[in-house]
Amino acid sequence: MDTRAAAAVGAAAAACFALYWALLSATTGPQLVVGAGVAVAAALAGRAAARALTGPAPRPAGRRLAAPARAAVALPVQILWDARWLVLPTPRGEHATFRFPEPGGPDRTGLVTLLLSAAPGTFVTRVDAERGEFTVHRLASRPDLVERGLRR
Repeated sequence: MDTRAAAAVGAAAAACFALYWALLSATTGPQLVVGAGVAVAAALAGRAAARALTGPAPRPAGRRLAAPARAAVALPVQILWDARWLVLPTPRGEHATFRFPEPGGPDRTGLVTLLLSAAPGTFVTRVDAERGEFTVHRLASRPDLVERGLRR
């Protein structure tokens, strides 16, 4: 992590901690320690999500979990985005085929199925593990952040 990124994470952690501290009704030592730890974790998760969503990182050869890791980082953002269907009229949705670029064994297929189905707006209806194809039903008319994270 370079100096600018470290400063951004530090500033985000400070802002998260300040908000946490402002919401406390009584200030005790353990609460401040927990708040500081959670603030740092939230800032690091925010940095990871920003990197995953703003541009492709260099992908070294042999990194088989890079795409699922990007999708996992995008998952909380996608869940929040899909929550809009709780207040908006829900579309009928559509079926689409998602082809994972690197087919793998059952553990890989299970991980991709879990990531695709974890957000409320998309779920897997059929899997062809040999070809790496997943039939998904999604409410949106285009691929969501998790699908795009898995494709890169």
